[in-house]
Amino acid sequence: MAKKKPYHPFLLFLLSRATSFWFWLVRVTTRWTHHGRENRDRLVQSGKPFIVGFWHGRLMMAAFLKQGYPGRFVMLSSTHRDAEILISAIKPLGVEFVRGSSANPNKRHKAKFGTSGTRALLRALNEGAIIGMTPDGPRGPRQRLQPGIVQIAKITGLPILPIGASTSRVKRFDSWDRFMMAMPFAKAHLIYGDPVFVTGETEEELQQARLDMENLLTDLQDKADALAGHPPTETAPMQERHRRRNQAILDQDLMEETSS
Repeated sequence: MAKKKPYHPFLLFLLSRATSFWFWLVRVTTRWTHHGRENRDRLVQSGKPFIVGFWHGRLMMAAFLKQGYPGRFVMLSSTHRDAEILISAIKPLGVEFVRGSSANPNKRHKAKFGTSGTRALLRALNEGAIIGMTPDGPRGPRQRLQPGIVQIAKITGLPILPIGASTSRVKRFDSWDRFMMAMPFAKAHLIYGDPVFVTGETEEELQQARLDMENLLTDLQDKADALAGHPPTETAPMQERHRRRNQAILDQDLMEETSS
């Protein structure tokens, strides 16, 4: 499949400005309710970095997660051309981005660029930043947790703050992640779960940690959707071969990172 050409700079400027205005309109007209906010505040007040996790379909909510965080908030951006629009639109809200993509299990020769993204996130954590991750993105399967977030938490010893997010007025897209675009004049709910530390040593323990985090993120998102008046989003099936290949790539990439 041919790679799409980048947007013309002027078209990118117009699309980014329009998206920025939309984010601003949603932010100022939405009534925000934070559930479990003490979990977030406790981590912020500790003065130490941590990892924020939420599903890719709620990526638009990342624009509003910076509110209440006094320091840097850094996320990984894919190399897709449409990511340029989101980056340009969200940057004024205080969210920083590092470029990269997750390892593609079917394209091993391209996995190194994903590794550069992982390294950039680790550097941000070392510099004291909070990082945000969508552990089912950017390719899916939907709401199936890829191992990167658990591996990073294990390597750094830092906690994961799981978040569920939803809003009452949305447009849902028929994309792989069932992307939820927030609409103005709505009631939004952000649910902060208890911080999770990854302490497992064996492969079985780490696999269980991934499964537990996957279930936790889905449970929080389902609760947020229920509060906003939406049915839960169906989780996509996860092929075993896909999972095993993705795990092998992430294990090798992160082993190289820790030995470098």
